[in-house]
Amino acid sequence: MRFLIFLLPLLLFSKEVTLDFLSSKPASVAKDYYIWKFFDQNITKKEAWEAFYQIKNVNRKIFLKFAPKSGDSEVIKIAKCMKKIEFPKDSSCIAVWPTPYRFINKDFKTQEKILKKIKPFKIYTKYWILHQKHPFFLLLKYKHLFLDIYMSVGDKFREETLNYAIPTYILNDLKKDKRFDSFINLAATNPKLKKVHFSFFNLNPDELSHNSSFMIAMLAIKYNLLNLAKRYLKNAKEKAYYTFDIDKCNFWLYLISKNKKYLNELLKSKDLNIYTYYAYEKMGKKINIKKVKLENESFKFNDINRSKIIYISSPAVSIDTNKNQNINDPFLWLEILNSIKNMNKEELFNYSKKFKSKKLLPVYAFIIEKLSKYSIHPFITPYENLLKNLSVKKRALIYAIARQESRFIPSSISHSFALGVMQIMPFLAKAIAKDKKIKNFDLDMMFNEKKNIEFAIYHLKFLEKKLSHPLLIAYAYNGGIGFLKRKIVEKNIFDNSKFQPFLAMEMIPYSESRKYGKKVLLNYIIYLNIFEEKEKLISLIKKLKLFDHNHRF
Repeated sequence: MRFLIFLLPLLLFSKEVTLDFLSSKPASVAKDYYIWKFFDQNITKKEAWEAFYQIKNVNRKIFLKFAPKSGDSEVIKIAKCMKKIEFPKDSSCIAVWPTPYRFINKDFKTQEKILKKIKPFKIYTKYWILHQKHPFFLLLKYKHLFLDIYMSVGDKFREETLNYAIPTYILNDLKKDKRFDSFINLAATNPKLKKVHFSFFNLNPDELSHNSSFMIAMLAIKYNLLNLAKRYLKNAKEKAYYTFDIDKCNFWLYLISKNKKYLNELLKSKDLNIYTYYAYEKMGKKINIKKVKLENESFKFNDINRSKIIYISSPAVSIDTNKNQNINDPFLWLEILNSIKNMNKEELFNYSKKFKSKKLLPVYAFIIEKLSKYSIHPFITPYENLLKNLSVKKRALIYAIARQESRFIPSSISHSFALGVMQIMPFLAKAIAKDKKIKNFDLDMMFNEKKNIEFAIYHLKFLEKKLSHPLLIAYAYNGGIGFLKRKIVEKNIFDNSKFQPFLAMEMIPYSESRKYGKKVLLNYIIYLNIFEEKEKLISLIKKLKLFDHNHRF
């Protein structure tokens, strides 16, 4: 396999983005990010359209930046309609403006005015239903609109107006909709929708997906219907595709039955997650962390299959041999990802050697994990010089977040344009830069690991003033402090009922944040152990029960 050598493009790091640069790059999230930045520059209409047609995924963020540069009156009008908060006077915006959430927050007379305006459009029926005194019962008639409305009106309206038992025949029809899993998740994670929850227990678990079966099992556990929960959990286990999801079911089957056969199944799992780690602690077994020196040539592929976790330490002195491999370049990282997609084991192992250096350690660890088919889990501590003055717990937290966010790749870009090692969102990066009075700040500075980690430390100081537990900090880092307050603290999901706090961890409203928190928490425990600071996963999780829901907010 030819070894790819790319110099850092001259346009990166605070340089102007040009059409030539964009045209030379493959369609990707990285390219979309630079097109998004391109629309901030002083460009012509022709240039704006040329860039627009190169976008891989046109989202709201990109479209709203493109519109004023397009020179097209219709495009500009659509963008203005999308941004309007108040009901528009311009009738051309009517079909674009309404959302169920906006509509229900208007007073009765304003709703009537809106209905008159939108009567010629197909969306009229949806808003007419929402305007009625008892919309839930109309939804039973207009069941093709049930999920569309239910999932877009907000928690308050669902709790006050749609909190009724849903007939089984309606649920059986809704099962055919690809949004059904999301609907079950949305309702199950709202503790105030008790009537809706009990409706779900009439569903045949054999006809449900893994996700729906598991969430209904969690509800059954919440209401102490443990035999029912077991039925749904066994179905969820049978339907699970990922090892993580099988482990999750085994964990809960153990908790509700105390049958150690489920712990033994967890011990045999190839995955590393809070469920398997819990089993090791509960059974008094230790997961050995194999320590490997990067410069040690005796480290061979066969070695990595002897331990679930390996800690690859950075050499004291750089052993870099590939100085032109600049992984601060998003397009180089994209080339590496594309290169390793279809490699066989031998090719992948030989390719990994090209990154066996202090500077390229994140790429090396990434490839080693893929090489093992994710049966071993490398933990690394790059950028040590940037964290040396921090406490052990703070270092462990930063490494835990970075490992989950980016696998330490400094040029990582998410679909929402979160950037760098710690995946800093553009709005947050700009706010921190303003606070720190950084002149001529450019978002590309976030591809510099030193600056990125500096910003993350600054943000974590803010979160730590309000939160003390690493799991809650992880939720806030991922979803924002507002998400944590509205969806977790105010809904009091970490209560003192049976099976807490484990049950609450399964009831985090957003599945991404739910899984993210578990992974960061486990990373944190493992890094503490690497740094020889003893901490048990089980004891750390149990500390969540002591969380004061009213403090610091």
